[in-house]
Amino acid sequence: MPSLLVRADAVVSASGLLGDALEIADGRVVRTGNHRDLARPGLPEVAYPGTTIVPGLGDAHFHPLGYTASLTRLTMYDATSIDDVIDAVRATAASLPPGASVVATRLDEHRLVEGRLPTRVDLDVIDRPVLLYRVCGHVAVANTEALEASGVGPGTPDPPGGILDRDERGHPTGVLRETAIPLVSEVVGTRTRDLTPNEVTGALTGLHHLGLTRVGAMATWGHGLLAGGPSELGTLLQAAPELPIGVDVFLIAGSAYDLDTAARAIQAANAPRLRFAGVKIFADGSFGGHTAAMRQPFADVPTTGTLRLDDRAPAL
Repeated sequence: MPSLLVRADAVVSASGLLGDALEIADGRVVRTGNHRDLARPGLPEVAYPGTTIVPGLGDAHFHPLGYTASLTRLTMYDATSIDDVIDAVRATAASLPPGASVVATRLDEHRLVEGRLPTRVDLDVIDRPVLLYRVCGHVAVANTEALEASGVGPGTPDPPGGILDRDERGHPTGVLRETAIPLVSEVVGTRTRDLTPNEVTGALTGLHHLGLTRVGAMATWGHGLLAGGPSELGTLLQAAPELPIGVDVFLIAGSAYDLDTAARAIQAANAPRLRFAGVKIFADGSFGGHTAAMRQPFADVPTTGTLRLDDRAPAL
């Protein structure tokens, strides 16, 4: 690749102003400084007036498959009422085979006029299993059909690290917090259940266009994000040859053995933009979902959240 001089109003790094131009050779920045010093006969130039050049940006904590789902699957981002939520689910259900479940993301009760999460009763107007993930990913809502298909009822105990919200009779309301989500998602499906490698690389290409050149990617090995489902790492491994940016994987693994197996799988892929970076362990939940572990109850909800650390953490 021939050398190229790129000129802007400024070239800036963490150490400050480096000049107004940089030279690229063989895909790498080889010099930075002022245009008058770097320009030379025969060196092609391209100018971007009115711009500033900075080093590639990195997002240290990113969920590539969850992000891909938010772009390519049903989301509740634009919903401003529970009726909007129901209408969106109905529209998607109309395009699916009979009985197929509807899974959506980015539900945010603070954007709804009701100021609350929908319940199974609200969603029971849909005649198929429905599972809606809250925007934080730590909370989801299921309708009665989804709960019954998963065997969740009044006698179902809260799983370790999770909560099934209940009504005054002790019946689940459909709101699932933290590790209660897999009770339903392992049957109904996760938000990342059918994503393709091409969809993932397409979403990451969009990030590249925004200036991101690397992400710290949270990914599961063996189960979907926060809940059961296809391995997220498996999808990343399939996408590895076409990844447009660096993906440093922090693995969500159920055991030290799983972690080691997954790390070896990344190394065996020998993909230049995919590497093992470490482990991701959930300590607790989210503030918005009222599942963050607190010493005192939240001001608006009488709960101290959920602590998710268990005996696996030291081994991991």
